[in-house]
Amino acid sequence: THLTAQALRHALMRMHGGFSHEQKPSTLWLQGQSLVMLSLVLDEHREDASCLSCHFNPMERQKLLRAKDLLLADLTQAPGVAELARESGLSVLKIKRGFRVLFNNSVYGLFQAERMQE
Repeated sequence: THLTAQALRHALMRMHGGFSHEQKPSTLWLQGQSLVMLSLVLDEHREDASCLSCHFNPMERQKLLRAKDLLLADLTQAPGVAELARESGLSVLKIKRGFRVLFNNSVYGLFQAERMQE
């Protein structure tokens, strides 16, 4: 976050201080600088989003791992998401979001992928 703030400050200083009153920056140049700043902000957001500890506390992470174990215990029949939530102690929403973030797949997507491996 600190590095992004510094990079944004530097880009703004270049935009503000690089031109005299007679010399105005072109629209294309301004759009390019705007895209540079946008990319800095998006990069920072992407780094934050990939941080697992930012999404789940250790207890939730353990519960999601338990839900995964329950899901894959019997590959002949998938338990429902509500059942996984109840058994693991998480909400249905937390199970759905957690699987996408932690395992890069939906609940049933992970089940199907494991089933195809068998």
